[in-house]
Amino acid sequence: MLKRRVAALLAVVMTSGLLTGPMSAQAQSALEVQVGGFLARSGAPADGMRFYGPNLKVHNGTTVRFVLRGFHTATLMPANVDGDLWAAQNTGGIDKPFSLASSDPDDSAYKFNNQAIFPSDPTCGASDDPCSYDGSAVVNSGAFVDSPQFSVTIDGSPGDVINVICLVHPNMRMRIKVVSGGEPETTQDQIDARRMRQRARDSESAAALHNKLSKRQSKHVAQNGKIVWDAFAGYDADGFALLANYPRKLVVRKGQRVRWHASGLVYEDHTVTFPADKALKIARDEGGQPVCDPDGDAGPGPDNPPDMPGPPFCNDPSQLEFDIGARFAERRGDNRHGLNDFDSSGIFGAVGIGKSPYTLRFTRPTSSAGLRYLCMIHGGFMDGRVVVKPRR
Repeated sequence: MLKRRVAALLAVVMTSGLLTGPMSAQAQSALEVQVGGFLARSGAPADGMRFYGPNLKVHNGTTVRFVLRGFHTATLMPANVDGDLWAAQNTGGIDKPFSLASSDPDDSAYKFNNQAIFPSDPTCGASDDPCSYDGSAVVNSGAFVDSPQFSVTIDGSPGDVINVICLVHPNMRMRIKVVSGGEPETTQDQIDARRMRQRARDSESAAALHNKLSKRQSKHVAQNGKIVWDAFAGYDADGFALLANYPRKLVVRKGQRVRWHASGLVYEDHTVTFPADKALKIARDEGGQPVCDPDGDAGPGPDNPPDMPGPPFCNDPSQLEFDIGARFAERRGDNRHGLNDFDSSGIFGAVGIGKSPYTLRFTRPTSSAGLRYLCMIHGGFMDGRVVVKPRR
């Protein structure tokens, strides 16, 4: 929900020509790599989390076209760096150079990091005008939506190794190696065959894991002797993320606790937020709202409302930010939930503003319909219910 809505706004801004050159039809051959993509054939709410294909071998001058299926980036690190070290120092969490989110000193909340969501060079990247990558600096596609393409030409030396990362999901990676002209490049047929195998395998694995988690209901007795029910806010596995709460419905007794675990999150971020109607309103009002920041983070002035209702939102597009409210991002409540209390885990996962696990004690019996909650990032389709029965 949040990611798709913000990505849609970005797409309108960039395709309007205000922040980037016009997208063009394909004009030259290139190696094409799919980035992410919903695993529809799995029958599970599963999103693919791979650069689909093998690690590439390319010649100097080869163009790679990344086809972005969803809220992802294709970001080339500087050449020959340690990919794990660079990712640890620059991505994930908040306030790193390429974190998805950063603090906003203007209003004590958060915002999307423009370094991550906007392209490093807004004047290139179309099929007929690829960006040039010489290994000296980061080249970033920015985060788009609706299956756009980002093209980059590799201008490197034989032996150069280039790590490619998604800044939205930093554990999505691939590697490109520049080889001499006498060595064979990776072919498009090899990429396509690997993509088909990976997606078929991931679809099968996602379906099996979804079915297993959907049937699972477990509880344990804490050290204080109290019963705690176990739940999962999303679940990630190698190559995919399940966008669901498990189990979808829990039946507990008054005074019992539910603990949502996020230890399985490798790629995604989620929230657990009660009640669902308030969560949807906060997501709409505070989950990535466009604002204009005339004096930047260093200036004393606050963020201002948009100068216009639609893209580019600001008379000076360079002032554009997407703000994230504290109620959206941070933990709220006292870990005791009645019938209408606002309780939220905050964002946990790669961003990690909230902390996992998240535990709520349910203090009031409910109707048979129970209490509906959801993830403010992914919206109403990622919901769940807790039915609270009286004590025996």
